[in-house]
Parts: sequence; C-alpha cells; structure tokens
Amino acid sequence: MDFEKTELRTWAKALNFDPTLSDPYCAYLEAFFTANQYGLDGWIISYLSKSDEISLDPLSVSKLGYTRTVFESNSMTIHPGDSKMSLNKFGIVEPAEGSVVIPASEVEVVIVPGLLFGSGGERLGRGKGFYDHFLAAVPNGVVKIGVVKSAAHLVSGIPMESHDVLMDYLVVENQIIQINI
Repeated sequence: MDFEKTELRTWAKALNFDPTLSDPYCAYLEAFFTANQYGLDGWIISYLSKSDEISLDPLSVSKLGYTRTVFESNSMTIHPGDSKMSLNKFGIVEPAEGSVVIPASEVEVVIVPGLLFGSGGERLGRGKGFYDHFLAAVPNGVVKIGVVKSAAHLVSGIPMESHDVLMDYLVVENQIIQINI
C-alpha cells in the first residue's frame, strides 16, 4: 500500500495547478458556509498554505482558526486565526507556540489540503500522518472539506488504510462536491 501511495505522491507533485485560484475557492467556501450557517457558533479551521497548495488566505469568516503541528506527538493543535504566527522546522507558517488553543469540541468545519483526492472523499497527503491523526481526533459531526488543486488532482480512487479519514466535501475549481453527509 505504501508503495502505491508513494507512486501517487510522485505523480501528483508533477501535476500543474493554477495558484491564482485562491479568490474563487474562497468565494465558493464563503458562500457554502453562509448557506449552511457554518461559523456562526463553531470554528472553521483552515490551513496556511505552502507554495504548492491553493492559498485560502483571502478566506473571510468570523471564527477562523488554523492548525499548528506538534512534531513530537505527530499531531496538530487548533488556534484562532489572529494568533501570532511563526515558522515551524519545515519553514511553514503556523500559529506560534504558546498561542491560545481552541478545543476540538468547538470546531464545526475543517478545511484540509492534499496532494490528491479520490472521488469518494479519499485524501492523499504528504505521508507524515499529521492530518490523519488530527482528523481522527475531531468530534463526529465536524464537516471535513478537502481542497482539490485542479480537476487533474481528483482521481477515481486512492488506496485507503485504517487510519485514513474520508472528506465530506471536496472543493475543486468551480464547484463544491458533496461526498459523505
């Protein structure tokens, strides 16, 4: 299984995508949140993008939070979007150590990046397992949205392992696709 995923990661990294699609992706997500009344009571958790991911920096919601990687435990913590930011050991911007932590019980939506997504909601990440552990720890009922970089990054299926968590929705180019709700 790892060999298949390794080959898929190599293939996915070679695919092109348009990084200027941030604004349309954010507009689709904001309209989706408004229509479903997400973010009124609970937090919407997003990611701070790397150069090979769709940036959601323009996303404008009132209760926006971000994840921070805890390398020692292969996990992530959740912090308000207005937290002080710092660079982690991989040079990725994230909330600084010591930032206020948001309890997982207050999260309503989690938005995650991926190298590839399957049409059944499968997600292929970078292979370190941080999002797998994080998603497994969020309460049942939290909506999970995968950000697909382009139609080419949405494939018919991705090998799944017992720790993999399916997405409920996928946002790709000009649409949000409901998968598991």
